[in-house]
Amino acid sequence: MKPLSLITGILLGLFSHNAAAQVKVITTTTDLAALVQAVGGDHVTIEALCKANQDPHYVQTRPSLMVKLKNADMLVSVGLDLETGWLPLVIRGARNAQINPGAQGYLDLGASVSPIGIPDNTDASQGHLHAFGNPHYWLDPQRVTKLLPIIAEKLSALAPEHRAVFSQNASDFSAKIQAKMTLWKEKMAPYAGTEVLSYHDTFNYFYARFGLLNVGTLENKPGIPPSPRHLSNMINKAKSRKIPVLFHEAFHDKKPSGLVAERSGISLLILPVSVGAVPTVNTYIQLIDSIVEQFVSAMQKR
Repeated sequence: MKPLSLITGILLGLFSHNAAAQVKVITTTTDLAALVQAVGGDHVTIEALCKANQDPHYVQTRPSLMVKLKNADMLVSVGLDLETGWLPLVIRGARNAQINPGAQGYLDLGASVSPIGIPDNTDASQGHLHAFGNPHYWLDPQRVTKLLPIIAEKLSALAPEHRAVFSQNASDFSAKIQAKMTLWKEKMAPYAGTEVLSYHDTFNYFYARFGLLNVGTLENKPGIPPSPRHLSNMINKAKSRKIPVLFHEAFHDKKPSGLVAERSGISLLILPVSVGAVPTVNTYIQLIDSIVEQFVSAMQKR
């Protein structure tokens, strides 16, 4: 091969490689991974640090997580202190300036949310309180639609050649969620104002969106197993107020909620909180579908 042809071939090869290069994205949860995938499409590779059936508050800081972040182009976190107990250590151990907080490759989606449930105080004796508000905003589909353009903008900063694709993908996925919102609202409308119990405050954004009223949590202090006295109070409340449903996260210990259900007659819903937590929930829309369908089914059986 002539020198000129060789050089031309090398340049073309490099150009093709760069054109096809994907943005390597690491998210803290599988839910965020699903959202970024919907926006990024074929132009991103994605991996979540927290497993779908794992409590995202408590993730063991392992070297393997640091390795995943070491070569990442972008890190997306839930924020609002959800990962505060483990993510800073993983970031520090990765030694990747690209994804440090404040860097171009770091996206804290919680910073773009108007949170609910901001506590009056953050006294550690009161349990695992989130000073900036409830971090489980992804269970409100309407709020999620507002985050999609933010994801698209961050991806565009890293891969500007795909800006139009990212923007269109965000718009298309938002439209899909909005179409499903119409159906979800229709299914949930007959139960607006229904009182429910919860194990943890995970579903508060879901309740607010669909008009349910959370009148008690089995955890009398967030993140701390409920005391026998508190469980007894919840059993009495469920009986006296004829509360129909108890929401319980699939990754939490089921014994306290099972006891309350057994002694009060309340319907216990063991629900996925994240994409991939159960075999039938592989997308964000399927996640919300699952929660809506299980709640409606439980109400219809009562």
